[in-house]
Amino acid sequence: MLELRAQGLTQQEIANKLSAFGVSRRTIGKDLEYLKKNALYHIIARQRNIAFEYQQVLSNFYQLRKDAWARFNDPRTNNHDRITFYRILENLNHDILDALAVGDMIEDEALEAMKEDVQSMQKEMDEMQTMEPNENGKNEQAVF
Repeated sequence: MLELRAQGLTQQEIANKLSAFGVSRRTIGKDLEYLKKNALYHIIARQRNIAFEYQQVLSNFYQLRKDAWARFNDPRTNNHDRITFYRILENLNHDILDALAVGDMIEDEALEAMKEDVQSMQKEMDEMQTMEPNENGKNEQAVF
């Protein structure tokens, strides 16, 4: 269903395509509405997955850096290999800083999205204010 909609097909065109399977236009409408309502949950789940992957990447970098330092400091490591480990450590440190910077960007984007959500909810609540009569019988807006 989502794939057909993503191809630009209208609800009627999808119904025509799926009529051989006994799928009605009404069912398609309900399915599309369900997909729209649950789209945000998919985004949230993906953000959580990105955050978890981010933690794993940092953990891997930290483990690799620890191992590289151990090998660099090993008295059995020759000078040629020590230079190679120095370059590896330098690259790992850059990668860690890059990953941390990306984490900051992800956090900033998440905070901005939350701010927008709060503003949207506040606007919606403001629009939903009801008129309540006061003691003089005049209407006043309810304040939330």
